[in-house]
Amino acid sequence: MQIKAVGLEDEIITTSGESDAAKNRFIYYPDHLVQMPGPGQSILNFIWRLLTDPVFEGTFSGFAVDSDRPRRPPDLEDESVGSFLERRLGNRHVGDNLVSALLHGIYAGDIYQLSIKSLLPIAWHIEGRYGSLFAGMKKFLFEGIQEVKRDDAALLSHMLQNADLAGGRKVVDASVYSFKQGIGALSDGLVTALKSNPKVQLKTWTKVENIAFDGETNNVKVGT
Repeated sequence: MQIKAVGLEDEIITTSGESDAAKNRFIYYPDHLVQMPGPGQSILNFIWRLLTDPVFEGTFSGFAVDSDRPRRPPDLEDESVGSFLERRLGNRHVGDNLVSALLHGIYAGDIYQLSIKSLLPIAWHIEGRYGSLFAGMKKFLFEGIQEVKRDDAALLSHMLQNADLAGGRKVVDASVYSFKQGIGALSDGLVTALKSNPKVQLKTWTKVENIAFDGETNNVKVGT
């Protein structure tokens, strides 16, 4: 969906990837703020925090054993984020202290209920391709290999080719972007665009009884 198509291209606000807000992220644990790794930080300071701060408990030892742990069973199609991290790193500290703080702030959900394949597909793919997270990280650090979701790569390519789309380069280079009226502006803009489309019929306060795919017409039928 093009943001320009729903009339929001002038409503977008961005935080530059070079700003202090982008370079400095913190987690409060257990009783103080802990700075997370980021660009421009001293590697020695980060290693010291990694080894001494309680929020990073299990991180070093977890990645140390990750390369020796077996990859997932071939019949495992998905699992929770928490289960994946515990299986790979041999402890729950990384998931409970670090990843939970990140995902709870975004999805307000339990990492032992949220899908790793849906929310962190790159981590899932790395294990399947390289056998461990540590092996994949070595590829990224020393061989310059990058893993990007196909949909994300297609979106990035589209945005780079359309400089007028949602601020063009400004959005691509942003660390975070949102809307002047909040994220609800996206759904409001979508409603406005749909109402102006003669092929769309909106029914509000209508209970959906069933949804079915029609293979003959290649359409989705919604029963109300």
